[in-house]
Amino acid sequence: MAADSERAIMIGDGPNDLLAGRSAGLPLVWVSYGYSNMPVETPGADAVIDRFAALPRALSRLMAYTKPR
Repeated sequence: MAADSERAIMIGDGPNDLLAGRSAGLPLVWVSYGYSNMPVETPGADAVIDRFAALPRALSRLMAYTKPR
């Protein structure tokens, strides 16, 4: 995709998403309405969204505070 990995953010709703994002050193947006039964507080996400429409705002906020690695 020729994307810049320095500006990547993981979006997930399950334990594998959490592990993959954290292993890659990425900020994490946790989707509370996904298939996982993990409590929202468990992953320690950088942002939590309760509906898809909230994703653009969460991404904008994280990108403003994400420094290149």
